[in-house]
Amino acid sequence: MEPSESLIANIERFITLTDDEREYLTAILRVTAVRKKQYVCQPEFVCRYRSYVFSGSLRSYFVDANGQEHTISLVIEDWWVSDFYSYT
Repeated sequence: MEPSESLIANIERFITLTDDEREYLTAILRVTAVRKKQYVCQPEFVCRYRSYVFSGSLRSYFVDANGQEHTISLVIEDWWVSDFYSYT
């Protein structure tokens, strides 16, 4: 299944899209491959996107004042991830 098909199937579990809406959504999608240890959202930058995981998994975490990492969530295929507070 293509990333756009997987994303549209995910969305259509909750709402019905018209053909025009599906076409528009497909046209504005940006598919990006993320390598291991690569950031999707950089610290200190405003998060401009919500990310849908087509394949693989991602970890959402923050680093405290002592330099310790704290995992917020583990995201697997067919899930969404973002720094929601930064995004909004």
